[in-house]
Amino acid sequence: STITLDLEETAVAPLTRPRTVSLQLSETWVNSTRSLKTVSVGLLRLGIWCLVYSPYLAVLLGILWLIRRHQKQKLPTNPSDQASSSS
Repeated sequence: STITLDLEETAVAPLTRPRTVSLQLSETWVNSTRSLKTVSVGLLRLGIWCLVYSPYLAVLLGILWLIRRHQKQKLPTNPSDQASSSS
């Protein structure tokens, strides 16, 4: 016995209406407020991360300050001092 099956898909084109100006403005408003919310939340999260890691940053900056201060004390302040010390 043989079974023959013919399948056809009937394509139905969706009806598209032109987008009105008010619809475009509404979509723009929704997208821009959503974007503002995303940026605001991102900045707040960044602020929390900076606050949490600020002690480490303070220690690092303190170490760098001490190194720079130590290097400034080693260097002569006047070029004539360097010439007289090499004689």
